[in-house]
Amino acid sequence: MAASVYLSQPQVTIAGTDFTAQCQAVSLELGYDSLEITSFADSGHLMAPGLQTVSGSITLYVSYGATEVEGKIADALGDGTTTIVVKKASGAVAANNPEWTISNTMISTEPLVWNYGEIQVMELSFEGGTWVRDVTP
Repeated sequence: MAASVYLSQPQVTIAGTDFTAQCQAVSLELGYDSLEITSFADSGHLMAPGLQTVSGSITLYVSYGATEVEGKIADALGDGTTTIVVKKASGAVAANNPEWTISNTMISTEPLVWNYGEIQVMELSFEGGTWVRDVTP
């Protein structure tokens, strides 16, 4: 089994804008709806994959202005056609550097976190759409 991975220089793009330098954390939850296919002949529940499921969160450091973090995210807020791309590290996509593309997702919340004397962050949540994991160089 391979050793644990030190995360260094991941890449994050939201709606075509590279937010790598402003991103603190990303969480992806990817899967499928569970569809029951149990028959009378089965002694336990059998499941099959249905539609893809996508949800997640992204934490960004905030900057203000039409072309800055807050302005760009405000433009994408509530748009159900947003694309988010997350790659493990800079460099070419490969088996050891996978890339996940979430298409047609909706950024549903945009709470700004203000703590006196601290760097301001924006917590994004998104859900819906489809996802693809790419390892092809």
